[in-house]
Amino acid sequence: MTSAFARIDISSALRKLNGAEQIIREEAIKMSAEVAKFGEDEMKSNILASGTPFSQSARQAGINQGPGRYRTGKMYNAVKSRVEAGGNRVRAAFGWIGEVEDYFLYQEDGFNNKFFAVYGDGGGLKVQNGEPVLKRADFPRRTKGMFALRDARLTVEQELPRFTRKYEGIIARRIRAKGK
Repeated sequence: MTSAFARIDISSALRKLNGAEQIIREEAIKMSAEVAKFGEDEMKSNILASGTPFSQSARQAGINQGPGRYRTGKMYNAVKSRVEAGGNRVRAAFGWIGEVEDYFLYQEDGFNNKFFAVYGDGGGLKVQNGEPVLKRADFPRRTKGMFALRDARLTVEQELPRFTRKYEGIIARRIRAKGK
């Protein structure tokens, strides 16, 4: 029995790919950092855009120091991002990383408010010692959640194909440049 085949030396082609794994890992970490920062910025933007009638009144009264649900900045400034890399896995993480106060989660998901704010005759929020004047409600009122983390996650997932295309191009250019 005879054989008929062709041998092709692919050594030069493989040399062009030498180091591709390291390039892919480096760019995966960079992409994860960019995605995580994008998520952090989106979440912070959502906090600032998620005002309630009370938060608007509190800002006008000088209690809230910023727009939306930015009262003291503690919840806003607790939003962070990071890259988690180990083994063959690289992840982008963002949100309340570190110390999370229950208050943050109440604002995120919404809550039954047992108090209501007291407003003066002119419609302005009554303030005493730098705090709003509150009265116990006869029945709880639902304070709508801001859903800053949830909505930021959804936005990041929608934008992920754009990040992927960007980094596919970067990886391909780096591999081509290395192979020359």
